[in-house]
Amino acid sequence: MRNFSLLLAIRFARSLPDESAVSHLTKVAIGSIILIATAITVGIALLQGFQAITISLLRTIHCDMIIESAQQKPLAYEKIHQTLVSEFSSLVVADTPYAELYVIAQGKDTNDLSHAALLQAIDPRRDSHVRNLVTFIKKPSPPPEPFLTDKGILIGRILANELGVTIGDSITLIFATGRTKKTIASFQEKKVKITGICATGLEEHDAMLLFCSHNFFKTINPHASITSVGIKLQSGFSEKTIKQKLQDRFNLKVLSWQDLYPTLATALRLERLAVLSILFLIALMAAITVIAFMLFYLLYKTKTIAILLATGIPLHIIRRSFLLLGTGLTFVTSGIGILIGACVSTLIDRFHLIPLPETYGTTYLPAHLCWQPLAATLIFITFLGFLGSWWATRSLKNLPLASALKVD
Repeated sequence: MRNFSLLLAIRFARSLPDESAVSHLTKVAIGSIILIATAITVGIALLQGFQAITISLLRTIHCDMIIESAQQKPLAYEKIHQTLVSEFSSLVVADTPYAELYVIAQGKDTNDLSHAALLQAIDPRRDSHVRNLVTFIKKPSPPPEPFLTDKGILIGRILANELGVTIGDSITLIFATGRTKKTIASFQEKKVKITGICATGLEEHDAMLLFCSHNFFKTINPHASITSVGIKLQSGFSEKTIKQKLQDRFNLKVLSWQDLYPTLATALRLERLAVLSILFLIALMAAITVIAFMLFYLLYKTKTIAILLATGIPLHIIRRSFLLLGTGLTFVTSGIGILIGACVSTLIDRFHLIPLPETYGTTYLPAHLCWQPLAATLIFITFLGFLGSWWATRSLKNLPLASALKVD
């Protein structure tokens, strides 16, 4: 009797195509669950793809972690570098020093003082191991190697357009060098040549950021010093844990891209929650479909159930067989739907079927899939099918079984 429920469920499943009265309903139920599973799979793939390119964009512009000094005080970069190599080699892939200077940028033949910017000094070779800034250089194309020399600066596209300059032009940088009195600052001007234009897709960067090498930075500000260190982390480790370890070791402020963009990080979490909530409501339709199908099928099988009861088969065995039928049907059809959804997602990703503006750093919306969400989707829809079947089989005790055998 232990396997009788399973054998009975298999017998009912095999007879479904031959049951003319319920064949159309069976096709509708199967098609609905397959469509639901396909839609959920594609939705999850597109959600993961969009969030992946957004995070990738930010991590291309910013380092995984940034160690900053308080109030722009000089950092002993060499000591920090040696400590990272000796004590954090299993967590840190690479690091690079940064120096920064706030400036006012002026175009050719103008006295406009409205374009405030941040000039960041970088080591092009070290920086390329920490972030992939070179991918955002639009001019020259392709970028030279190294992408930044000691002869000029790299400017954001929006700022270049506002100043009316391009590669080969010169701009004037105005920056504070100290104070002549307690309330009066002294300023210095420096003409610099533009050697490249970058477009990150983030307005605040393209309108306010300038890049140059450390050697060129010293010609502008000879007293400049390292004020922050960018870090590339090993994958597979908790960023929060590493951040805390770095803070405890150096007693300095450590920032991740989530700290730099808290609003965006929150928006991505809310977006994920909203999309998953919608997909959950879609998944509920699978449970409703199973309930409707099972209620009709139980009513159709009233006479068969009555005969089984008359032969001495307990009601709970019959109920379990229909429970297995509904759950198994949901499992198989949702599995087929997930496979179809994976194929559709692969086509979307491979043939770039959903275009995106260039500001996202890619021309199309990728669809990313991994086995964890696919397995979770299959388990979740099957669980909903189980609940729907369980709720439907509760009606067995209310079927008119006694009068069913009197028919004919």
